[in-house]
Amino acid sequence: MELSVSRKIHTGLQDPSYINPLDTLLACRALCDLFRPSGSGIAIFFSQLKDELKKQKDMRMFAPANAAHLAISPDYHRCLPIELHSQADAFIRYLHELPSKSPVECPQCGHPRFRLEAMPNLRLPFYRCAVCNKGFNCLSKNPFSGYGLMHLWSAYGQYLLAGWPMPNVAKAMGISPSTTWRWIKPCRAVMAKEFPALYHWWSARQDRTDLEPPPHIAAQAQMFLSGLEHLLTTQQAVCSRCGSLDMKRVDERRPNFYCSGCSSTLSLLRGTVLSRLGYPEHWLGFAQGVINGESVVDLQRRTGLCGPACKRWQVRITQMLEQQGHTELIRWITWLRSRRVKEVNDFVREGGQLEAVTGSRYSADSNRRFSVPPKRLRSGTEDISSNKSGTTLNVPTVVG
Repeated sequence: MELSVSRKIHTGLQDPSYINPLDTLLACRALCDLFRPSGSGIAIFFSQLKDELKKQKDMRMFAPANAAHLAISPDYHRCLPIELHSQADAFIRYLHELPSKSPVECPQCGHPRFRLEAMPNLRLPFYRCAVCNKGFNCLSKNPFSGYGLMHLWSAYGQYLLAGWPMPNVAKAMGISPSTTWRWIKPCRAVMAKEFPALYHWWSARQDRTDLEPPPHIAAQAQMFLSGLEHLLTTQQAVCSRCGSLDMKRVDERRPNFYCSGCSSTLSLLRGTVLSRLGYPEHWLGFAQGVINGESVVDLQRRTGLCGPACKRWQVRITQMLEQQGHTELIRWITWLRSRRVKEVNDFVREGGQLEAVTGSRYSADSNRRFSVPPKRLRSGTEDISSNKSGTTLNVPTVVG
């Protein structure tokens, strides 16, 4: 019986989820009877047992509640410059070690002498200064003082540096969205104090005061825009039927070609996500707006298209980026777009008013014009036209 119980407690020490208080008590009683003749052996055993149980308790205390889901952490290096990778790693390490870090001095008077007080039911060790007699713990006068779920702080820091939107962070970590919003303030304070270079670069992008991407993402954006511009302006193509290089471009706006040798036509957009997509003169500007993380309304102001069309174009541009393997650029766009939505919400909440979406989808030098239908009469430039009954109607004309 003693041997089976001993094996059970040994298995329990290796697997914390297997430990049962009743099994632990039975094992201790059995081992007391086994080592009763030698007091030193039982003392050594109980000291080792105490240390192992304390170690397993700390592991359960600081382990994530949904560790299986957080095993795949986001790659926060993707959206950061290479020279800031070491500071980002140090920031995540700081958040991980913060709850278990021992203080070096009293946060009230700065004296290095203090004592550990045994107080039950506390999540952190409690200390008392030998000079001012003030009590404190390792988080006293720290920006994270009073915040819970300490085992998730380092994981939250990784999502924050990776540019994840707060609702997605809350869903990935299994916590409430309000908690993710509250944790931004202490993370900013710690980053600004301990890692100023990282904070200066990250906060400028988080607050959208500087939209310049890191060099490797800027290279991907430039490669994508250059490829799109070359596709729209190229004057050469190879005939897919006869292989002739003597093809003539027949459309100024779209890359459509005609082969005089076999009398066939060729479109470089055929079979791509840009096929049958109108207004190619707006593609470059629209793609630049998507890279800047602009919202759908911003893209409407940029191109003059309607909301559904801008959403459809946004999906097409994202599909092109995925096909070309620009994963870091896609993550960067997601970060800037989420911050743009937050920026607009805060602006409207503070009483600001956004400008109305105006403009034309036609270029400035285009001769095409479009009019507002008679049912949507508005004040503006009046144009005299007649209806079916012979009377005149004032129809405003909008010049593109």
